[in-house]
Amino acid sequence: MRQIEAAPVDCLVRTIVGRWYHGKACAICGRTIHEVEWLGHKPALRNPEGKTIYWDTILTEKLPEVFATHAPVCWDCHIAETLLREHPELVVKRSPNWYS
Repeated sequence: MRQIEAAPVDCLVRTIVGRWYHGKACAICGRTIHEVEWLGHKPALRNPEGKTIYWDTILTEKLPEVFATHAPVCWDCHIAETLLREHPELVVKRSPNWYS
């Protein structure tokens, strides 16, 4: 309670999540995540096994623990990884230089 009374904005989930993602690079593509989009294209997390999940599926009290073990992932990569995981028959994987 004292922490909330002393700095109520710092205790908001929105603040905690935004600060954690800010300036971090996506673990898959390497692009920097500058700001969290709260509606629409929100970033995700990559667990130690490599599966991506949305951060908002985690219980609020578990976020600090999860942030310590998971890597940030941009929305684009999360969508691509989810499609690959759930519908591999629809995905064509190419080498990075397939067009040259």
